Amino acid sequence: QLTDNHTTMMKTDDNEGGGEDNRASFMVRMTIENIPLHLYPENAKKINQYSINNAVNNASTPMKNNIQLLLDYGCAEGSITAQLGKQLQLPPERVIGADVRVIASEGFTFIPLAAETDTTQSVLPSIRDGSIDLITAAMVFHHVTNIQTVLLELRRVISPRGALVIR
Repeated sequence: QLTDNHTTMMKTDDNEGGGEDNRASFMVRMTIENIPLHLYPENAKKINQYSINNAVNNASTPMKNNIQLLLDYGCAEGSITAQLGKQLQLPPERVIGADVRVIASEGFTFIPLAAETDTTQSVLPSIRDGSIDLITAAMVFHHVTNIQTVLLELRRVISPRGALVIR
């Protein structure tokens, strides 16, 4: 079960963002703003002082980026994936984009997904259990035929302190 501690639902106005380049930048900004504080304490600077004090006083780790491995499930052509990795200051080998379309990836590692996933195959077989700190899935689940299988697989690969950000 993915709990509230693991999942952030991100709602944005579809009209925001403007052109393709602006839309990618907008999606990166919105995704980062929705990363939980325990993974990305930098977000504490963007919220009110009471919350900042609470986050700092209750933090079990220093104020640093606690995201070591990012998976963008349904990365499309990868522009948002690459920008997100760069914004989080992750090297390309720590940023994974997965999609059914095979693409040339620049700034991240690409994993091809099977077009149809049955309930007996692993969706992300090359990813170790509990290894992903942040999973993003932007505008992808309406394309997925077996959502339960995909969510179980995302649950398998997410770290105990990890987060799933869905739009």
